[in-house]
Amino acid sequence: MKRIALLLISAAICLAQAIPNHYIVEYDTEPGAAVAIGEKRALAAQEVSDRRAALVAEHMAAEQTIRRLGGTVTGRYTTLLNAMAVQIDAAGADALRQSPGVARVYPDMRHKKFMDQAVLVHNIQAAWGTLPNGQATAGAGIKIAILDTGIDITHPAFQNFSTPMPSGFPITTTAADLPNTNNIVIVARSYLAASSTDVDGHGTGVAMIAAGNPVDPQTAGIGAFSGVAPGAWLGNYNVFGTDGYSSDSAFLQGLEDAVNDGMNVINYSAGGPSFDLADETGIDQRAIKAALSLGVVVVVAAGNSGSDPTSISSPAIAPSAIAVGGNESQRLFWNSVTVDGMAPILSIVPDAEFLYLTDPVKAPITDVATVDQNGYGCAALPDGSLSGQIALIQRGTPNGRSCTFDAKLNNADKAGAVGAIIYDNKDEPVFDYTVSAYEIAFGFQFIDSNGNPFQLPALFIPSISTATLPAMFVTQADGVNIKNMVSSNPGVQANLDFTGFTPLPRPWNVVVDSSSRGPTGGGHVKPDVTGVGDWMVTADLTSNGNPPYLFVDGSYATGTSDATPLVTGSVAVLMAQRPGLTGDQYRSIVVNSAAEFDKVDGTLAPPQSVGSGRLDLMNALQITTSVSPTSISFLAPAATSASSSTSVQTAPMVAKLGKKDQTSAASPLTQTLNVTNVTGASISYTVSIQSIDQAATPASDTATFTLGPGASQPITLSLPGDLAAGTYHGFVLIQDSTYSVTTRVPYWLAVVDPSNLSISILTGNTGIFEPLGPDNAGDSDTIYFRVTDVNGVPVTPPSDPVITTANTGAQVGSITPAGSTPGTYQANITVGSPDENNENIFTIAVGGITYDVHVLVF
Repeated sequence: MKRIALLLISAAICLAQAIPNHYIVEYDTEPGAAVAIGEKRALAAQEVSDRRAALVAEHMAAEQTIRRLGGTVTGRYTTLLNAMAVQIDAAGADALRQSPGVARVYPDMRHKKFMDQAVLVHNIQAAWGTLPNGQATAGAGIKIAILDTGIDITHPAFQNFSTPMPSGFPITTTAADLPNTNNIVIVARSYLAASSTDVDGHGTGVAMIAAGNPVDPQTAGIGAFSGVAPGAWLGNYNVFGTDGYSSDSAFLQGLEDAVNDGMNVINYSAGGPSFDLADETGIDQRAIKAALSLGVVVVVAAGNSGSDPTSISSPAIAPSAIAVGGNESQRLFWNSVTVDGMAPILSIVPDAEFLYLTDPVKAPITDVATVDQNGYGCAALPDGSLSGQIALIQRGTPNGRSCTFDAKLNNADKAGAVGAIIYDNKDEPVFDYTVSAYEIAFGFQFIDSNGNPFQLPALFIPSISTATLPAMFVTQADGVNIKNMVSSNPGVQANLDFTGFTPLPRPWNVVVDSSSRGPTGGGHVKPDVTGVGDWMVTADLTSNGNPPYLFVDGSYATGTSDATPLVTGSVAVLMAQRPGLTGDQYRSIVVNSAAEFDKVDGTLAPPQSVGSGRLDLMNALQITTSVSPTSISFLAPAATSASSSTSVQTAPMVAKLGKKDQTSAASPLTQTLNVTNVTGASISYTVSIQSIDQAATPASDTATFTLGPGASQPITLSLPGDLAAGTYHGFVLIQDSTYSVTTRVPYWLAVVDPSNLSISILTGNTGIFEPLGPDNAGDSDTIYFRVTDVNGVPVTPPSDPVITTANTGAQVGSITPAGSTPGTYQANITVGSPDENNENIFTIAVGGITYDVHVLVF
């Protein structure tokens, strides 16, 4: 079995990992949050302040040790964690691990950045309609922290906010940041950069989606785009440096400051790959869990590392975070043919004209079949027969002879045509709807050997060299429909849009290729929920002006970075409308009220791709329950290899593999789900199971139950312990009798099959272009990958992986284990000369399978 991925690698890929000589040192004494949670005190309580003051004193003493070892302190944490960020060499870090009072020392990991239609996909517009004062007050009174690259408050989305700034604000790192605050953006802090000013645009776009005011892009076919919670306040926590990266230490400092500043929900649209099993219980998770226990919900992007299993990023991997994956929008923007009386038709522009034609062509259509009697336009046409017309021409020839696109277009041009529509002569797709807006935009930057840009989603592109007549290519079905319209309505006009701004329908119920998938290394379900993560229209820096492919005051956006603030804004609306719940309850309500995610083919999307399903704000406002946990993983021993009796190490949830005829252990696998009624009324519920595999369905010990206000009910779920290798997954459905809103809880079990392995790429691109290159010949880089079984469970294979390349000058260096998750490796490579496709190919081989990693080289 062979799999292929396109990987753009550069030195930047290494920067996504540990930052040399930077660590986070955690100490034994519990932080201030532990006092607040344990004694049910507010953060402002004297007991909490006393604990934080005591920790400051401890840190001063510990800092002497750090200095003695040659280190310096770069950050301090006393609320969510008792820790300090430290710059020190590796020997000093090892010495700190042995120091009294030190609990753990972590490497400081580098993080990278990972809408008018989105509000329809997620029932946000419908939810606004239920609010007493409508959209404008959605999220009123709630404070949203944006941990990102900053917020450009000069953008119209962050102007003219009528609600006064709350007491105690603005809060800034320095007085120089005060100009970056106003009535809506009430905090301006920075950590790695000298200022909170956004010079990137990522944070401005994210903040717009969460809580920006409505903005009109002044583009036909696109309505005003608005944040989900335009009534909320925003906090600007710039955790990125001028190099475009954040870090664990900056994230944790921003998180702690946001909690201390009184933020209610925190958005972090960034992260990095997870290599260690401890990431699920480590310092990020403990900080996020502490924030959640204080009532602050943390929403994190799942990552853009592609569709391979276990590609979920950190800190999204944290169980207490809401990890957000991406689904498609119900609209894309592309070139089109619009015939009067018909909906716009997606079209492909010949490469030679793609960059150079931007003005629309509008004229009556003439079917060339009425001129040459066959419609192919392969022979010279009478002078003036197409004067001022758009020629409708069929691809191919009537007699099988050669007839190029150049010949067709030149014949129409000489007959006086002002444009042409060529339609296919066979029934085949011409456009790949899975290609994201970012891939398309990134592809435009590269030129092929003929000097043409990469039109990535085009499955067929007409090739022309001498023709200059503006032309578009459409499918056979669309061409026949145009032909029939012209026949019935002589003189009907068409508009050929070469700008690429035509909004065209597409199915939303597709997981974006780039959206990171689960399971986690420890075998849990991630992401938790999905939001629109492609073809978003959101705010851009006002200083960027309006370069090509951008709208007035906005641009296209794609990725889980942009799906995440949809969820964050929804949490804010929920908190404003349903006050008084706990952080865990808010987290569950947003996650488990998700709508069913039926794919285009009608089948259910699996939990490890979509979590509970598609975000649905209306459901969140009406749902009557919260659950704990929000997803269920049945952790089980493994099946054994059919080809070897050698033991193979897997994640902790599975045992070492034994003899080939074993299946999983015979003891039943059980998990408990706790359901709480979060309303003020008594409600009855029914429990059912929605199985995807239909091979094994969990049994529930409870079919129906009734809960009074605030009451809880445990439900025990069990699966047989003797299941064969495979994936057993689906959803536990809890239906209330009052509002008919379903609580959806994903469940998942994988019984490992080590005889059927797979390879996951953890960094770079598995189906999405990211700004990580391209490389130059001679560059040294790193590929990170993980070996799993076909069910997605990480395994250490019986033999070490091998990587080969046939490209001139390309070399493969060391291949070594990376982190503590089984089967995770890093391979050091040197890029050679580009081949005819401007690529190097590195082939990973292990356990009888191969994976081709394509590296773009220029």
